[in-house]
Amino acid sequence: MVILKRKKKDYKILVVDDAQASRDLYKAMLDGAGYTVSVAGSGSEGLKYLENNKVDLVLCDYEMPDINGEKLLKKVRSNPELQHIVVIMITANESHDVRVMLLKTGANDFVQKGTSSEELIARVNTHLIAIEMTSAKSILDVAGEHTNKISQPLAVLMGSLDVLEAKLNQFKSDEEREDLKPLVKNLQLSVNEMAKIIEQIRLLGISTTKFYAQEK
Repeated sequence: MVILKRKKKDYKILVVDDAQASRDLYKAMLDGAGYTVSVAGSGSEGLKYLENNKVDLVLCDYEMPDINGEKLLKKVRSNPELQHIVVIMITANESHDVRVMLLKTGANDFVQKGTSSEELIARVNTHLIAIEMTSAKSILDVAGEHTNKISQPLAVLMGSLDVLEAKLNQFKSDEEREDLKPLVKNLQLSVNEMAKIIEQIRLLGISTTKFYAQEK
């Protein structure tokens, strides 16, 4: 089983359900798994919370008065600041059409009302792992892009240093050579340090891929 690398308490989950008994039940399940959980008693309350707080995942009841799960989902997906949030719908409706509609609207997953704690946590965990992997990939993509930009001028610089060092050896005056040697040495140290950084970024990409593929 693939495991989360960030601490579970670092993830913020919002439970949106108009039934207090359900809110309390889902909160207890998620609290017990170690997540940081907040609750909202209506769709409008849930949206207000989302607009003012950082949330990674929303567990939302489909059937609610005022703003139901579908309407909340549409508002989340239409808001650029919220559309990255994972939304898992809670529904007692087993209709294929309803589920397809919610998926088209942007739901990431479903849980059936009355689902076990084990299934709920497994689904939540799966989507949070996906968040981690997406974040790691984005960071590595940016790092890789900058590494590629650095590599070419670094290669030119290394070649120029070789030429400079060869020219230095042609100087007849010991004084001329001694004056330039510290400069050449400092340039070589800087180039070597840049090369090490590039290699570390490359190795980070390899190790991160293995890191997220390891099994518990």
